[in-house]
Amino acid sequence: MESLTSLNYVLDGILILIGLLMAKEAFSLGLGGAMKRSTRSLVIGAAFLGVAHIIETTVLHYGMEEHANELLHRVIVLVGMALLLIGLKELLAPFKKSTQTG
Repeated sequence: MESLTSLNYVLDGILILIGLLMAKEAFSLGLGGAMKRSTRSLVIGAAFLGVAHIIETTVLHYGMEEHANELLHRVIVLVGMALLLIGLKELLAPFKKSTQTG
C-alpha cells in the first residue's frame, strides 16, 4: 500500500510540474488584454486541478475522514473546472462575435 501512496505523490508532483510549465509558457508570451485574462484563468484552473490531487493524497494519508476528503477534492476540482470554463469563454468570445456578425 505504501508503494501506491508513493506513486500517487509522484503522479501528483508531475501534475503540478505540468501546471507550472503551462504557466511558464503562457506567461512568457507577453499577452495582454482579453488573451492575458483568459490564459490566466485557464492556467490557474489547471493548477487547481493539479493541487486538488496532491491535497487529496496528503490529507487522506494523514488521516482525514474519506468522505470529507472526497468532498474537499470535489470542491477544489469544481473551482478549477469553473476557472477553465471562464478562461475558455473569454478566449472564444471574439470568435463568437465575429461569427454572429458575419
